Parts: sequence; structure tokens; C-alpha cells
Amino acid sequence: MFKVIMHKADNGDCISIETQSEFVLIDGGTAQSFSNWKPYIFSKDKIDSIIVTHIDNDHVNGIIKLLQSDNCPKIDNFYFNGAEQLFGQLNDSEKSDRMSDIKLRAISEELSTAENRQQIGYSEGTSLSYCLSEKKNYYKPTC
Repeated sequence: MFKVIMHKADNGDCISIETQSEFVLIDGGTAQSFSNWKPYIFSKDKIDSIIVTHIDNDHVNGIIKLLQSDNCPKIDNFYFNGAEQLFGQLNDSEKSDRMSDIKLRAISEELSTAENRQQIGYSEGTSLSYCLSEKKNYYKPTC
């Protein structure tokens, strides 16, 4: 059995791939779309992997709602390109970590707006990173 479902995710994406032994969730649509696909996801004992392709709100916000839910299934692996997921836990001390500073500056440059280009996703990516750090005993973080 190999089943691919494109869940109703409003203007976003939410896709599940299921085999006899694996269940993978790719993206989570908007926060409003969470109610559309949550019954199917909550019927699973666990999610083998969640993949968040990028940090736009129409891919991330449904995943944030999933992580905040009391009924969230166990998650074995989480793939996401947030700052802490890419670089490890960032140094919270007042002492500046030169390597983290360089990496964060590079991300900042990548996310900066240029003339008419609209910046999207930064706050959603930060929110998802925060949710993941709150749930670190709940899943095995993977980069």
C-alpha cells in the first residue's frame, strides 16, 4: 500500500504519504485549515516524520496548531530549516558566539526585503522553532 493524500489546506499545502509501515506529513497548511485535516492525522498512533518545506504561513501554521494540540500523535522525526534546527541551540548568554552570529547574519540577509519583494514567513518560522524547543522531549529532532 502506498497512499498520498492532498489534504484540504486552504491556500497552503498539507500532504500525507502513507505506506504499511510509515506515515509522513509534509507541511500543514494554514492555521484555519488545521480543522480540515486534523481528524485524519489524529487517527494515527504516530507520525514517523514531519517535513516542513519552508516557513511561509500557509505551510507552517497548521503544523504549529498540531504541535500545540493535546491530541498530537508522537512524532519520531522532524525536518525543518529553522535557525536552531540548522545550527543547534543558539547561545542565550550575553557572550557573543562568533559562528552563530555569522550564520544568523547570513539568514538575516537572505530574509531581508528588496524593493518590491514582500518578506514572508520569518515570524512563522520563529514560532515553529519555539514550539519545537518546547516539545523537545516529545520527538527526536532531526536536521
